[in-house]
Amino acid sequence: MKIGSVMAALVVAAVVGFALSRQDSAKPGDKAPAFSAMGSDGKSHTLASLTKEGPAVLYFIKEDCPVNAEAVKYYNRMASAYKGKARLIGVINVDKVGYAGWAKRFKPTYPVLFDPSLKTIHGFKAKASPWAVEVGKDGKIAKVWPGYSANTLAQINARLAKAAGTTVAKVDLGGAPGGNTFG
Repeated sequence: MKIGSVMAALVVAAVVGFALSRQDSAKPGDKAPAFSAMGSDGKSHTLASLTKEGPAVLYFIKEDCPVNAEAVKYYNRMASAYKGKARLIGVINVDKVGYAGWAKRFKPTYPVLFDPSLKTIHGFKAKASPWAVEVGKDGKIAKVWPGYSANTLAQINARLAKAAGTTVAKVDLGGAPGGNTFG
């Protein structure tokens, strides 16, 4: 496939993804849907347990999404920068077995919840991958980030710093797209 064809396909995917992101999306102020999901740590997690001590950023992942394959490195960097200080949690559309191959490839530095039924992903009205949502301690959606871009990642980085009660970490966002990208 020629470079021009690949770029055209990415532009079309971004436009479609952006249009989808504006339709029936979760919004700041909405009550976040309650859920229970098994995590990569072998434990069951709920929304209440994840936000008990402060806000959490949920990063929704489609296991085979080529755009997510590019975004994951930035989420790994942010999670490493705030490890033990702020909550960045992945939510992936596969079970433990499907996650194993993905984890081997991308080596996530954050916990990941399994959502093979897509109940949690659909509950948050995530329309594309990657997609992120910040949920406050009060259980309400504080911010929604459809797709990813350098600006989106910088915003998430700042929100994680605020949740950690620390200065914004210098996370390398070099190479992230200038406009939102979806898969």
